[in-house]
Amino acid sequence: MILFDIQNLQKASLGARIGWAVGRAIALSLAIFLVSWLMFILLFSLFPEGIDILSNDAWGMSLYWLVPLVATLFLVFIMRTYVDMEPMSTVGWTLVWWHREFPKGLWWGFSLITAGFLGLWWSGQIAIIGFQLDWNGLLSWAFLFLVAALFEEILFRGYLQTMFSELLGMRAGLVLSALLFSLAHFPNENFSVIGGLNILLAGFMLGLVYLRSRRLWVVTGLHFAWNYFQGVIYGFGVSGMRTYKLLQLELKGSPMVTGGEFGFEGSILSLLILLAFIYWQRDVLQREHHFKKTEIISEDEFKV
Repeated sequence: MILFDIQNLQKASLGARIGWAVGRAIALSLAIFLVSWLMFILLFSLFPEGIDILSNDAWGMSLYWLVPLVATLFLVFIMRTYVDMEPMSTVGWTLVWWHREFPKGLWWGFSLITAGFLGLWWSGQIAIIGFQLDWNGLLSWAFLFLVAALFEEILFRGYLQTMFSELLGMRAGLVLSALLFSLAHFPNENFSVIGGLNILLAGFMLGLVYLRSRRLWVVTGLHFAWNYFQGVIYGFGVSGMRTYKLLQLELKGSPMVTGGEFGFEGSILSLLILLAFIYWQRDVLQREHHFKKTEIISEDEFKV
């Protein structure tokens, strides 16, 4: 097994590294699906009455994300520790600076979505037609989006971006993880071309933020706040998902401007905001010399 660890594979040919990178990504995805399926079977056998995980109850829907989160954490630990022969800290799973980085991510996500909401409101593209306070809705959807953000960040940024970067280079890791992130959202309801492009850009954004800290807390906070404030607080859809909404909106403008049923992520304004944030993060990374290295990322670059 040690013959196929990251440090040995870095010395292999490009074709071999591509093959192993793709193979590991496919193997991990299939393993997550299988382990999650077995966990669901076990849960339903322990609770014969069942749990409607596809209902509109956010507490029930949280199980849909909590099970694959646990499966992903377990399998990434196995892959990283016993196959890649690297510590979990190299995929951003560490408590270092979490109390500073998670709030920073929350602030960035809140600021980006708020800028988009205010821009559409001031320009008359949306109108606020109601307000409905439900503490259970606020808390249950917060839990759901936090679990979902943790699951996606551990998988796409933590393991896949890190593994691709180590085997194929930093830029390849960023591009491939963002592409897989967007492809995973293709089945979403009311999917659009602009929505798909925006999710791809969101993948780039999150990947760039992850490169700066090499820890999961900033990107998890950013991802959570982007989804939570977009759907629950400001009343848009979230990648086609319908949530409890604190504000009730009327979408008056074109779906290309407001995002339509897909949510703010389906709008041109979202695209512009994401591009601006990506440009800023890329500029910061260049000034911090992250992109001056074109070679494969070494083990020491990921250690905290």
